[in-house]
This record gives sequence, C-alpha cells and structure tokens, in this order.
Amino acid sequence: MRLPSEYLARSRRIAAFGQCVSAAEGLARRDLYRPGELLSPQIRHAYPRFARKHPRLTALLEDYRFVVGCDTVKAAAGIVTLLLPHTRRLTVATSTVSAVVFGLERYRTNFGRDGSDQMQDIMATVVALSSAFRDREVAADFALRAINTQLAVSYFASGAIKLVSDDWRSGRAFVSVMRTEAYGHPRAAALLDKIPASSLLVCWGTILGETLYPLLYLMPKSAQVHRVLPVAGLFHLAIGHFMGLPRFVWAFGATHPAASYVLEGGAAATSIAARIGEVARAA
Repeated sequence: MRLPSEYLARSRRIAAFGQCVSAAEGLARRDLYRPGELLSPQIRHAYPRFARKHPRLTALLEDYRFVVGCDTVKAAAGIVTLLLPHTRRLTVATSTVSAVVFGLERYRTNFGRDGSDQMQDIMATVVALSSAFRDREVAADFALRAINTQLAVSYFASGAIKLVSDDWRSGRAFVSVMRTEAYGHPRAAALLDKIPASSLLVCWGTILGETLYPLLYLMPKSAQVHRVLPVAGLFHLAIGHFMGLPRFVWAFGATHPAASYVLEGGAAATSIAARIGEVARAA
C-alpha cells in the first residue's frame, strides 16, 4: 500500500489546481468586488462593532484591491503546491497562507461562496494543523482521516437538509434550479419539462446518495473504491457541467484520495496511539 504522504500529495495537488482555477476566476471578474456589485464587502452590515472599532482595517478589507491580492496569493500558493507537494516547510506555509486567505475572504463577505470554497478552506486548515505532528507520515495520516470525515459529514448533512425540504421531496427543486439564470441549463430544463418524472428521480437519487453515503464504509472493499467513489466523482462532474460550478469537481475531487486511503485500510504504522504520542511530544 502507498504511504499516507502519497495520498495526501495527490489530494493537495487536486485541491491546488482547483484553488488556481478559483483565483483565476476571481481575478478575471474582479470588478464584482467593487462597492455595490454582487461580491461587494458586507463587513459593516455583518460586523458593525468590528467596523466601528477598527475603521482602518475595515477600509482595507473592503477595498476590492485587497481581494485581488488575496486571489493572487491563492494562485501563487496553488502553483507552489502543484510543483512541490512533498516539501514539508512549503506544505506548512502554503496551507497556512491559504487557510488565512480563505478566512479573510469569508470575513469580508459570504456572498458568492459555496460548498467548494468551504471545502477548500477546511482542507487547507486541516493540512496546516497536521503540521503539529513531526513525523511526515503521521501528519499525512491525520490530515487524510480528518478530510475523509469531513467529506462523509458534508454528504450526509447535505442529503439530510434536502430530505426535509418539500421542494426536493416533490422533485421541484432540480427543475427550478435548471431554470435559473445563475445556475441553470436551458436544455436540461426543457428536457425536464418534457419528462417531469426525471426531476423527481434526480432529486431522490441525490437525497439517497448523499444521505446514505456513510454506509459506504460498511460495504465490501471492492465496491467502496471502485464503484461508489467513481459515482460520486461523476455526480460532481454533472454539477460542474449543468450548474456551471466546475470548482466543485476539484474541491470535492480532492477529498476522494483521502476517502480511498481510509477505505483501503490506512497505514498500520500510523495508529491512534502513535498520533497521540506525537502530539504529546510536539507539545
């Protein structure tokens, strides 16, 4: 079996490519960050006390050039990760910087952010925190298990929310989304109108697939990695194509190597006791 660091390097490379795509998109549409535009700052509304107490810092965060700088930093961190994913110091630096930048962008405004941005944020934070372990393989094992747990929670939570929604249970949700200008697909909407039952099938397929995802860990190993995970990958490809959200492919695709690592049994040398001992020594 491959070492944990090899799985993590693959995961980080996929995430880094998605990070570069996200940064390039932000730089190409930087005018949306200006006041009054879709991605304009919301600090004064969301955090009025902070804005009154720190007017200069607030003004800096509100300046659209600040976000342009953040996107530039994200792109640079992504490129370094793509080229040198195994270098420990660079791993700590790029993941920490990325986590900080994602946090600042989230603080500035939540508009325009989606599940892919949040997953990228979580992955960067987890990799940065894993640097507390001195042993490279132990650190990678910790990060992979944490990312895999977040993936399972994300799928289940998303499915559970849809399950309590009348629009999703009735099948109206998918066709309604396909009719929107921002996330829609005219041809898909037209096809769904012709075959109403297809929207119901997609809605319930999504609900069941996401809600029951944790059962993957109880299935035979041959089905876990070679059948279910590829289906999850196709699901994100469909989201990227029909909803115009290609970043989902890279953000969630980056978590699948972590799931593969856990499903394949992990590394015997990196037991829970070893991880706890490493933390104790680091402290």
